[in-house]
Amino acid sequence: MYRIAQNVWFDRVRATKTRGEIVDVDAANNIVGVDGRDVTESLLTLQAVAGAIRELPADQQIVLLHVCIDGLSYKDTAEALGIPIGTVMSRLARARQALHAMISGAKGSYAQAKSIEEEMDLERNLQ
Repeated sequence: MYRIAQNVWFDRVRATKTRGEIVDVDAANNIVGVDGRDVTESLLTLQAVAGAIRELPADQQIVLLHVCIDGLSYKDTAEALGIPIGTVMSRLARARQALHAMISGAKGSYAQAKSIEEEMDLERNLQ
Protein backbone atom coordinates (compact mmCIF):
# COMPACT_ATOMS: atom_id res chain seq x y z
CA MET A 1 0.00 0.00 0.00
CA TYR A 2 2.87 2.35 0.83
CA ARG A 3 4.45 1.68 -2.59
CA ILE A 4 1.17 2.56 -4.40
CA ALA A 5 0.89 5.87 -2.53
CA GLN A 6 4.54 6.63 -3.31
CA ASN A 7 4.03 5.92 -7.05
CA VAL A 8 0.93 8.14 -7.14
CA TRP A 9 2.94 10.94 -5.53
CA PHE A 10 5.81 10.46 -8.05
CA ASP A 11 3.29 10.57 -10.92
CA ARG A 12 1.85 13.84 -9.63
CA VAL A 13 5.31 15.39 -9.27
CA ARG A 14 6.24 14.36 -12.82
CA ALA A 15 2.90 15.63 -14.16
CA THR A 16 3.43 19.00 -12.48
CA LYS A 17 6.86 19.31 -14.08
CA THR A 18 5.51 18.51 -17.55
CA ARG A 19 2.08 20.13 -17.48
CA GLY A 20 2.84 23.01 -15.20
CA GLU A 21 1.05 24.09 -12.08
CA ILE A 22 -2.69 23.41 -11.92
CA VAL A 23 -4.70 26.57 -11.29
CA ASP A 24 -8.29 26.65 -10.19
CA VAL A 25 -10.51 28.38 -12.78
CA ASP A 26 -12.28 30.45 -10.15
CA ALA A 27 -8.95 31.75 -8.87
CA ALA A 28 -7.92 32.80 -12.40
CA ASN A 29 -10.33 35.75 -12.67
CA ASN A 30 -7.64 38.33 -11.96
CA ILE A 31 -5.10 37.12 -14.52
CA VAL A 32 -3.72 40.00 -16.54
CA GLY A 33 -3.70 39.49 -20.27
CA VAL A 34 -5.10 40.57 -23.59
CA ASP A 35 -8.80 40.17 -24.22
CA GLY A 36 -9.24 38.04 -27.34
CA ARG A 37 -12.39 39.92 -28.32
CA ASP A 38 -10.50 43.22 -28.43
CA VAL A 39 -7.72 41.68 -30.52
CA THR A 40 -10.21 40.18 -32.97
CA GLU A 41 -12.17 43.41 -33.25
CA SER A 42 -8.96 45.35 -33.88
CA LEU A 43 -7.90 42.93 -36.60
CA LEU A 44 -11.30 43.11 -38.29
CA THR A 45 -11.22 46.91 -38.17
CA LEU A 46 -7.72 46.93 -39.61
CA GLN A 47 -8.85 44.65 -42.45
CA ALA A 48 -11.82 46.92 -43.16
CA VAL A 49 -9.58 50.01 -43.26
CA ALA A 50 -7.04 48.30 -45.50
CA GLY A 51 -9.81 47.23 -47.89
CA ALA A 52 -11.27 50.73 -47.92
CA ILE A 53 -7.85 52.25 -48.64
CA ARG A 54 -7.47 49.90 -51.62
CA GLU A 55 -10.75 51.26 -53.03
CA LEU A 56 -9.55 54.87 -52.93
CA PRO A 57 -8.18 56.50 -56.08
CA ALA A 58 -4.40 56.16 -56.40
CA ASP A 59 -3.66 59.85 -55.82
CA GLN A 60 -5.61 59.81 -52.54
CA GLN A 61 -4.01 56.53 -51.47
CA ILE A 62 -0.51 57.93 -51.91
CA VAL A 63 -1.22 61.13 -49.98
CA LEU A 64 -3.04 59.26 -47.20
CA LEU A 65 -0.20 56.74 -46.80
CA HIS A 66 2.51 59.42 -46.81
CA VAL A 67 0.78 61.54 -44.16
CA CYS A 68 -0.96 58.96 -41.96
CA ILE A 69 1.30 55.92 -42.22
CA ASP A 70 4.75 57.35 -42.97
CA GLY A 71 4.16 60.39 -40.76
CA LEU A 72 5.32 62.94 -43.30
CA SER A 73 4.18 66.52 -42.94
CA TYR A 74 1.94 68.08 -45.58
CA LYS A 75 4.93 70.09 -46.83
CA ASP A 76 7.18 67.02 -47.10
CA THR A 77 4.42 65.08 -48.86
CA ALA A 78 3.90 67.93 -51.32
CA GLU A 79 7.64 68.06 -52.06
CA ALA A 80 7.91 64.28 -52.42
CA LEU A 81 5.00 64.13 -54.86
CA GLY A 82 5.79 67.40 -56.62
CA ILE A 83 2.34 68.89 -56.02
CA PRO A 84 1.14 72.02 -54.18
CA ILE A 85 0.45 71.73 -50.45
CA GLY A 86 -3.18 72.71 -51.02
CA THR A 87 -3.61 69.69 -53.27
CA VAL A 88 -2.18 67.47 -50.53
CA MET A 89 -4.65 68.90 -48.03
CA SER A 90 -7.61 68.51 -50.38
CA ARG A 91 -6.74 64.94 -51.40
CA LEU A 92 -6.20 63.99 -47.77
CA ALA A 93 -9.54 65.48 -46.74
CA ARG A 94 -11.37 63.68 -49.55
CA ALA A 95 -9.60 60.41 -48.71
CA ARG A 96 -10.55 60.69 -45.04
CA GLN A 97 -14.16 61.49 -45.91
CA ALA A 98 -14.34 58.54 -48.29
CA LEU A 99 -12.77 56.19 -45.73
CA HIS A 100 -15.21 57.32 -43.07
CA ALA A 101 -18.13 56.79 -45.43
CA MET A 102 -16.94 53.33 -46.48
CA ILE A 103 -16.15 52.12 -42.97
CA SER A 104 -19.28 53.51 -41.34
CA GLY A 105 -21.33 51.78 -44.01
CA ALA A 106 -22.89 54.95 -45.38
CA LYS A 107 -22.72 54.03 -49.05
CA GLY A 108 -24.84 57.03 -50.03
CA SER A 109 -22.43 59.51 -48.50
CA TYR A 110 -19.48 57.77 -50.17
CA ALA A 111 -21.25 57.92 -53.52
CA GLN A 112 -22.02 61.59 -52.89
CA ALA A 113 -18.39 62.30 -51.95
CA LYS A 114 -17.21 60.44 -55.04
CA SER A 115 -19.56 62.40 -57.34
CA ILE A 116 -18.38 65.70 -55.83
CA GLU A 117 -14.79 64.57 -56.38
CA GLU A 118 -15.55 63.72 -60.03
CA GLU A 119 -17.18 67.13 -60.53
CA MET A 120 -14.10 68.86 -59.10
CA ASP A 121 -11.83 66.84 -61.39
CA LEU A 122 -14.00 67.73 -64.36
CA GLU A 123 -13.84 71.42 -63.48
CA ARG A 124 -10.06 71.23 -63.17
CA ASN A 125 -9.80 69.58 -66.59
CA LEU A 126 -11.96 72.27 -68.18
CA GLN A 127 -9.72 75.05 -66.85
